[in-house]
Amino acid sequence: MKSPTLFPFFLQQTGNQKLAELASHLAFQPSPTLNLDDYGLVPMISSTPKQALIKIFETTIPLLRNKRFLWSLIFGTENLTSLFIKLGTGGRINHCQLQFTLYQSNQIITTLTLDGTTLLDGQWTALPLPHPLFPGYYQAELLSPDADNQHNTLFLWLTPELIPHLDYPSRNWLDLTQYGLSPLTATTVSAPLNRTIETVQPILQGFIFQWVSEVVTLSPPITTLYLKLGTGGKLNHCHLTLSIFHTHTDHLLPLANAHLAGNQILDNQWTAWSLDQPLPNGQYLFRLHSPDTDDTDNVLFLCLSPTGLENYHYPSYATTCFLSILYNQWQGLNQRFHSQPPLKFSIFIPIPTLSPFVQHYLKTTIDSVLSQTYSHWELFIISSETSPLFDTYLTYPTIQLKLSPPASALNTALALAQGSHCLFLWSGDDLAPEALLECASFLQRSPQDVLYTDEDQLSAQHQHHSPFFKPDWARERLKSQYYWGQLCVYRTAILRELHGFAEHWYIQPNSKVELFQHIGLIREFSYFLQLWDLALRLSAHTDKIGHLPKILYHQRSQLFLFFPHSSAKILIQQALDRENLQGKLLENSNPHSLPLFQYIYSLRFPVQISIIIPSKDRLDLLSPCLESLFSVKDSPKVDWEVIVIDNGSQSEILSHYEKYQKRWGSRFRWEIESSPFNFSRLVNRGVKRALGEIILLLNNDMDLLGPDNWLAIMAGFAQQSVIGCVSAQLLYKEGSLQHTGLVCGIAGIANHVYRHWPAGHSGYFGGLAGINNYSAVTGACLMVKRVLWEQVNGFDENLGVAFNDVDFCLKLRRLGLRNLVVPKVQLYHYESKSRGHEVSIQQKWRLFRETRYMRRRWGKQLEDDPYYNVHLSHYAEDFRLDPRSIYYGKGNLK
Repeated sequence: MKSPTLFPFFLQQTGNQKLAELASHLAFQPSPTLNLDDYGLVPMISSTPKQALIKIFETTIPLLRNKRFLWSLIFGTENLTSLFIKLGTGGRINHCQLQFTLYQSNQIITTLTLDGTTLLDGQWTALPLPHPLFPGYYQAELLSPDADNQHNTLFLWLTPELIPHLDYPSRNWLDLTQYGLSPLTATTVSAPLNRTIETVQPILQGFIFQWVSEVVTLSPPITTLYLKLGTGGKLNHCHLTLSIFHTHTDHLLPLANAHLAGNQILDNQWTAWSLDQPLPNGQYLFRLHSPDTDDTDNVLFLCLSPTGLENYHYPSYATTCFLSILYNQWQGLNQRFHSQPPLKFSIFIPIPTLSPFVQHYLKTTIDSVLSQTYSHWELFIISSETSPLFDTYLTYPTIQLKLSPPASALNTALALAQGSHCLFLWSGDDLAPEALLECASFLQRSPQDVLYTDEDQLSAQHQHHSPFFKPDWARERLKSQYYWGQLCVYRTAILRELHGFAEHWYIQPNSKVELFQHIGLIREFSYFLQLWDLALRLSAHTDKIGHLPKILYHQRSQLFLFFPHSSAKILIQQALDRENLQGKLLENSNPHSLPLFQYIYSLRFPVQISIIIPSKDRLDLLSPCLESLFSVKDSPKVDWEVIVIDNGSQSEILSHYEKYQKRWGSRFRWEIESSPFNFSRLVNRGVKRALGEIILLLNNDMDLLGPDNWLAIMAGFAQQSVIGCVSAQLLYKEGSLQHTGLVCGIAGIANHVYRHWPAGHSGYFGGLAGINNYSAVTGACLMVKRVLWEQVNGFDENLGVAFNDVDFCLKLRRLGLRNLVVPKVQLYHYESKSRGHEVSIQQKWRLFRETRYMRRRWGKQLEDDPYYNVHLSHYAEDFRLDPRSIYYGKGNLK
């Protein structure tokens, strides 16, 4: 074994800032100055705010305290009196300042200061110059002297210099292939998102987009194609036409056509095109145009990406490690290991079949073990047959071959283990060189029964892609999805306590499956079932389950074909039965998808639910909401009442309340609270009047989508002693998602994730397809046991408008309770989208006070959300990779 001289474990002790400094993409070095010219990047600067927008590729980088950007500028406009620069605020009010300085021949020409509170997110900001600038060469400097690098951090918009601007030529079509660009196209709505640097291009009158693309799908010929389109954030009434042709033909007769109305498109989302003819695999020429755009108000947009350019980059081992200057730190780790018995890992590679494909990649897997920087390990190859390939490796004293039938391979491995911890690798997958060292370091600091890590995938060309940045331990999600993944480090003793793996989950492959195993398109799905079953049994036995948020495992890109969903359903139902909580697995609506499931719990005893609805005046909202509630028949075990807390409506509204009470009797009540608006005070008043043992807070702008037994479904979760708040999926009127859970630290205190994604989308690695845990859920639809409400004194009335729901959920999380969202229950939430920004001075000051109050109370808990991942963006809601992550970008440093 080679001696380790480089070591990545120290990355864990350095925080996000060090991660950024070590990244191979755009990152500040120890010098406080970052020269953008070295990276081939330029800020987005214009001489007019009407410069053609969205014609260039955009990315953002934070302006950090005591750090400054430098770049070159060439002005070709005489008497330039204003500059416009594109800046971001992170979607929140920002109180730090910006300082912009222009130099010429090392002499300061002008210095301007901007107030961050006046900036609009992602918009052009004017820099009025004190005197005209003449054509010439300048150097620019931008810094923020008072940024705190966390909450008050502005952002600079950048674009690569070498990507051409798309200027429409005189001919009537634009060939994207000539620009090295391609539209974001997919054959499924579950296509991976945010893997590429994206921009949007307007589809103008009289011009046609043209490009060549491959259609590859393992299913029958497709009849639906997905393109990522934009509407400019408004309702759009122009139409789109897509025509698809053979690439190698002189007769351009379309093979298939599709048409789309602009008012059916969701902004910056995957949009389905129904083809009039099925399209088999092959290479095609695509043409897209809009016959009725007016180029101003009715303009749709096409999302584009540079061919082959991806945001995600798995850095080289040398990049992820500190160099020899930190060698003493590695020696210190060795000393810590030797001061107590070192952790020894037993590594197993079960091989169900020695097909040519498996043998081709098995070598890379074994080599990745031999390359580990940590030396305390043993490796067992568990196979049903021998191969000359093994002879080379069996000369190593730490490698052994054991013959075993495939069904019992995992238990054979477990019986051989001499290490304190076990891990299982699959042929073709790779361990990162630092994987064992990172895991050993984590387990020395925090002993766990199970430790899982983040992972990505490897293509046949050994390219890294599709990183899965996972949440910390989320118990409810594990019954919907085996999200732990491939690299799980188990404490050997606990595996033996649980009597190892259940061999009956091994599915004997039929001839059809064997064919796909032979050509390498199917993973050992039987082992997958055994691991999922083990995880469910183990999680019922221990809570000592850790997550190491680093990519330490590289999975060979393979597909789940013929996945035995029927077996997986039995597996999940058995786990629900072991809980003895009357859990029931729901039917999977898409049996050909990855193994993602939903489940519910039946009510164990009758419950009374009090629905609290604050309202004022808006009878046009409240009346449909009440009609929706009273029109459905729920479970006979559910008795419920509605209490409207009126915040000073006009007198004629009260007469309607009397009509409602005559119509619905004691199930409808109201109370007047005429003090100034304070949402927390209103709901606290409502709960005091409530008779139910379960409370449901509900906004007055809701409309139930279903199912009819929605209250019983939510209460089935809320009844459990370990559950705090329960919420539902809320949809905007046009059908996109508004609420699926709140993540702390996004764009300030907390924010929604998946906002504006299409309803029915499976989400980031299945995060929308099943029950999922969140740190907080919205107060617009929040169910909780009354005893818990009283235990934490309800909503904090110091938070009259914002963050009261987040604060409440965090108080329950502090008690060890879990909050969750049930996607089976869906409601329309009409008003939230049109509420608008806090614009008045009083509103801004109130928001500032409530933000400060939350930060003082919760501190770092608002930054480290256990159900999110440090490598995902805290400035966007769509699970894109954070530019500060070490895994961001391919790097263009000269």
